[in-house]
Amino acid sequence: LVKTLLPRRLTRRVAEAATLSGPARTMYLRLLLTSGMGTRPGRPVLPTGEGPLVFICHGNIIRSAMAEAMFRREASQWPGPVTVASAGMFAVDGRAADPRAAHASAALGASLEGHRAHALDEATARTARLLVVMDHLNEAVLLARYPWARPKVALLGALAEDFDPATGAAIADPFSGSEDDVEATARRIARAVSRLALDLHRPDHARPR
Repeated sequence: LVKTLLPRRLTRRVAEAATLSGPARTMYLRLLLTSGMGTRPGRPVLPTGEGPLVFICHGNIIRSAMAEAMFRREASQWPGPVTVASAGMFAVDGRAADPRAAHASAALGASLEGHRAHALDEATARTARLLVVMDHLNEAVLLARYPWARPKVALLGALAEDFDPATGAAIADPFSGSEDDVEATARRIARAVSRLALDLHRPDHARPR
């Protein structure tokens, strides 16, 4: 009955919530309700100020690792230093990047050589200028742990030029998929990172679109 009455993407979001427990599930459902039952109202406002830009996914070996490397490439021509990092909500510290991610990222001009995974900790979350999350599950886990971080949390997919609320802002984890899935994810991340870098490099980047 639920599958019949609810839109397919919303049904998927409810199924995702069932994979969480405790505060993370409560946060997930709260975010689902406050985001218009599974959609986002538009591109978020990017915060100004100092601090690193941190990309976040589950294990910090595919999506956030690629996003960090791609952002470094985009910002390499900027004057002055750029502080960017990545982390995983469930990362195993010291783990190397997934070889498929390294290959896909290199094909787009960004190297993952030497990448080592890091688990997101409170100190990193507090000092970050912007916490860019890949999907709703990790967004919920992040905010369940650090609810005060909400003003500086954004989904990378919602920052892309081609963001469509109808299809969603989450960039799904391709870990269990094929090499083609990882490459498609890399291309989507590259498009979103390119727009994010452009927005952050503008003096008036804090304005909503």
